[in-house]
Amino acid sequence: NAFPTVPDGFDGSREFCRTVVEEASVVLAPGDAFGYDDHFRLGFGHETAQLREGLSRVSEVIASRR
Repeated sequence: NAFPTVPDGFDGSREFCRTVVEEASVVLAPGDAFGYDDHFRLGFGHETAQLREGLSRVSEVIASRR
């Protein structure tokens, strides 16, 4: 697992994770569930190709907010 910081342009971890699942169909865990609203949890449980695809989708969501 990784625990990156929520990118600029989002109002906390829940908004970021909700936006990612709605726009990119990628599920991330909001950090406020762990006491850190400015972070989110990213799991590495899939094959490398699936992980790359998911990260690419998350990157597109982040880029669309900049």
